[in-house]
Amino acid sequence: MTLTTIPVLHTARLTLRPGRPDDAQTLFEGYCGDAECSTYLQRRAHTEVAQTATMLATWSNPDAPRADGNFIWVIALNDSDRPIGVFVVIAGGHQCEVHYGIARAYWGQGLVTEAAQNAVQALWQRPGLTRIWTICDVDNHGSRRVLEKLGFAWKENFAMR
Repeated sequence: MTLTTIPVLHTARLTLRPGRPDDAQTLFEGYCGDAECSTYLQRRAHTEVAQTATMLATWSNPDAPRADGNFIWVIALNDSDRPIGVFVVIAGGHQCEVHYGIARAYWGQGLVTEAAQNAVQALWQRPGLTRIWTICDVDNHGSRRVLEKLGFAWKENFAMR
């Protein structure tokens, strides 16, 4: 699932797009640097904006996607282009692993479900892709609800579609 460019996706309220250097500060303040947002993640909250900038530079270069096919879509509000979260794609042959998260100020509004539905639909368009999966902490009830709405099936502590 190697990409030549990272596609831009649009929903009713959101745009999923490659990250830009100017997204780092806002993403750090609202999502990446918020300890509560990283409660169930493998990574800890970023302690400085430079970590978020490095993440964006490493995972979201629209002009030179990673050779391994991994990338991040920044989840941004349509009306302001304000970045509020990320949707991560980790490619692996005929399958891919996905992860997502948004700033606490936007929890409970259906925005992650909206973004993820669009992202998963776009991923299924990739030739040869046969499996999309993720890992979810059993105590992360919000994320579990999103995955259920997307049609993922539970198997121990991860979901497959």
